[in-house]
Amino acid sequence: MQQAIETVEPSIDPTEATPGLDQEGVPVAWTLQLASFRDESNARALRSELLKGGYKVYIRHMAGLVKVFVGPELQRSRLEKLQAQLKQEYALDGIVVRFTTQ
Repeated sequence: MQQAIETVEPSIDPTEATPGLDQEGVPVAWTLQLASFRDESNARALRSELLKGGYKVYIRHMAGLVKVFVGPELQRSRLEKLQAQLKQEYALDGIVVRFTTQ
């Protein structure tokens, strides 16, 4: 007996913002920088709060600061929607920046 297979819509809308490749052939991805702290414990506290909220969060040490990011995403438009949501939920503005591995 054959079971019915549920149709699932793709999670990426190619008409919105098709992910591209950079000059080195690496997919272009975006991340949302939410905050920068001098004190790492503040960054860790925000990261914990956002993780509890179900967000993909990471921190990076950059130029003497500890920065908190959400992402990455291949579609910039997804992060722009998320940016508005986080502003409403946590009163954090954030800026969308290019994701890098360093």
